[in-house]
Amino acid sequence: MTDSGDLFCSECGYNLRGLTVGRCPECGHAFDPDELRRPQIPWLYRKAKGTFRTYWRTVRLVTFRPRRFREEMSREVSPDHARAFRRATVLYVLVPFMLVGAAFAVSSILDSSQGKLDWIIIGVHAGAWLAGSGCFLLFLLGIMGVPSRFLHPQSVLVELCNRAAALSYYAAAPLVYTSLAVLLEIICTYAVVDLRVPDWTVIVCVLAMIAMPTMIIGSWLSNVAKLAGEGLEIGASERRKMGLKILGSLMLIGFLTLFFFPFGLLYFFMFLTSFF
Repeated sequence: MTDSGDLFCSECGYNLRGLTVGRCPECGHAFDPDELRRPQIPWLYRKAKGTFRTYWRTVRLVTFRPRRFREEMSREVSPDHARAFRRATVLYVLVPFMLVGAAFAVSSILDSSQGKLDWIIIGVHAGAWLAGSGCFLLFLLGIMGVPSRFLHPQSVLVELCNRAAALSYYAAAPLVYTSLAVLLEIICTYAVVDLRVPDWTVIVCVLAMIAMPTMIIGSWLSNVAKLAGEGLEIGASERRKMGLKILGSLMLIGFLTLFFFPFGLLYFFMFLTSFF
């Protein structure tokens, strides 16, 4: 990590340490040394202002003010705080999915048991719910950790790479809105399947179900890409290679944790139930 006295220009990344004038000699950008030293990520002040409040302020900063967020490349970034933010994001995404899964499991148990308490059926559904939650947890940890592994090109200063890697944990903040996407999909599915709605409503529901997750994932990947492009200042060719590596890793993690492992566990539970 860098010396605590280091300051970096928010425009070009030049080390401003020791300068007596408020202007970058590399690009000419005017700066306020006190402002550069002061971190702007609300999450860092959670002990004084509260975890819940600072978390959602950070989510809004990353999602709706991405340029200001990327200016943190010019300041010291704590990896410990960044990892704590990633854990909080995983929690905020995972819990709603687990609650929805639990609701479906209870509904399925009631339908299968026909009013009778069958511990075998309860055990199978509970096991499936825990296994599914575990796979989704692995998926979240994997996709949020992948970008940090590739934001270390050899041509860039180590301290800038460390900053970019830590900020990539904050860049995953838009993923917390996947809970809203799931709620929207449940509502749309209910409206389409169980209610008599006009054809245009079905089309709107389908488009919404596709658009919202796409925007969420797009916002996240855009933040990561711009961290690499603007923060690390690597060339277009190297940026494309990095993007392909990240995308390939994400697809592999998604395949393993959302398809291969869950379906393997599903067949395992079906095999178990065949004995009862």
